Amino acid sequence: MKNTKRILTILFVLLSSVASLSLQADTIFLRSGQWVRGNIISQDRSKITVNTENGHRDILKTSIRRIVFGAEEKSTMASDEEKKVQEEKLAAMAKEREEREKAAAKQREEEEIRRREEAARQEAARQEALKKQQDANGNPVDGRRITTLGAVWRSALLPGWGQSYEGRKSAGYKFGGGFLSLFVLTFYFRSQSLSSRETYSQNADMLFAVGAAAPSPYYILGAAALYPQTADSRQRMQTWGNRTNFLGTALFGLYIWNLVDVVLYRPTAQTAVAILPVGDGLRLSWIYQF
Repeated sequence: MKNTKRILTILFVLLSSVASLSLQADTIFLRSGQWVRGNIISQDRSKITVNTENGHRDILKTSIRRIVFGAEEKSTMASDEEKKVQEEKLAAMAKEREEREKAAAKQREEEEIRRREEAARQEAARQEALKKQQDANGNPVDGRRITTLGAVWRSALLPGWGQSYEGRKSAGYKFGGGFLSLFVLTFYFRSQSLSSRETYSQNADMLFAVGAAAPSPYYILGAAALYPQTADSRQRMQTWGNRTNFLGTALFGLYIWNLVDVVLYRPTAQTAVAILPVGDGLRLSWIYQF
């Protein structure tokens, strides 16, 4: 019984010693990438002797890269663990900050979109109110005052501009387009009239030259050949001249009516300018309702 207790005591002491040695064992890292764990029991100039689990082992100092002693290893392991925990905390904080920044940016973007939409709605409502609200003379309440004089000088400078200035875009396009079309046609007819006039003058000069010569059979033949050509050129000259005069009169009349229109126009519900049928003709009337 006493022998059994003694054996157990010896085994416990040996195990405790081995555990203590294992906990305080040194670690030798070799240049080959391997490592050896044990207790350094001796050394000289060229090598060290390590007591490992498999027995003593001699290691050349030239093959050693680094030695971590037992206490230093514990400190290194604790430092590495603490550094790892700190890095994880920093990473979590950075991720949380990034998420907060993204959420704040998204919120700012949504607020900016809502602000722009609200500004657009307010501007649309303001424009609609300005269109509906007019003073007694039909002037919008945005500070721009429409005057008859302003409409007249604009229409005098460019037909249709005065109507657009008064807010009648459709009438402005009609007057402007009609005046431009008549002007182009009048210019074309005028050029044709001048060309036909020049042709007639040349034919008439040739006929007079033949008539000034002494009467002879050649005179009769030449006059017979030139007279139809001269008469035809004279007829073309008169035709183009009549067309030019007609279009010129229409162009002048449209220009005058363009000025009269901006003077007679009154953008109110009580007055209006109208052309009314009377018998077989038309009558320009100014209507006042009360």
